[in-house]
Amino acid sequence: MEAGGEQARVREFAPLRREALAAWVSERAAQKGGTIDPRTAARLAEQVGPNLWAMDSELEKLTIYCDGRPIGEDDVKALVSSTKDANVFALVDSIMERRTGAALNSMRQLLDEGAAGPYLLTMIARQARMVALAQELLARRAPQQEWPARLGTSSDFVVRKTMDQARRFPPEAVRSLYRLLLETDLALKTGTSDELALTEMLARTSALPSAARAGR
Repeated sequence: MEAGGEQARVREFAPLRREALAAWVSERAAQKGGTIDPRTAARLAEQVGPNLWAMDSELEKLTIYCDGRPIGEDDVKALVSSTKDANVFALVDSIMERRTGAALNSMRQLLDEGAAGPYLLTMIARQARMVALAQELLARRAPQQEWPARLGTSSDFVVRKTMDQARRFPPEAVRSLYRLLLETDLALKTGTSDELALTEMLARTSALPSAARAGR
């Protein structure tokens, strides 16, 4: 594009991914007078994603809270909010309802936000396991106060969403999904790319028993 004889250049800045984002976290924490070890920086990068404005805000909060001591993983766990849990719930919903297109979109969004394939697979497997546990709790009519400890979470949101999925999805669908996850984990460990392995897995979820059969 030219204006007044001068050329204007448009530069596109791609979101930082994984190691680059973790390195940015460490540098930014130092600029704020704080310190953060590489492992904690990587966890923070996974949890917040490549939104640097949001990351800067979280680092500001963490450095003030830690008041001179190094930022640790427990601090991140206690203080940093994440949208990834909600996105993983949406992904699991799409998988179990056999909405493959929506599941692929959710997966690609999470990858674009910096989620690594093995991390994403672990989160889906964790949720599948929690749904299976919740189905056991419902089957034996366990009291609600027992649910958080049994599911291993203190989050009311996680408990509510998990119990909702446990009611809506048939147990055979959860078991079938878990088998697919194990096969995908093997594919990742033998060199298949994150996106290809996850895409192939999601394509195969169309054969899962549908939620509509749960009441039959």
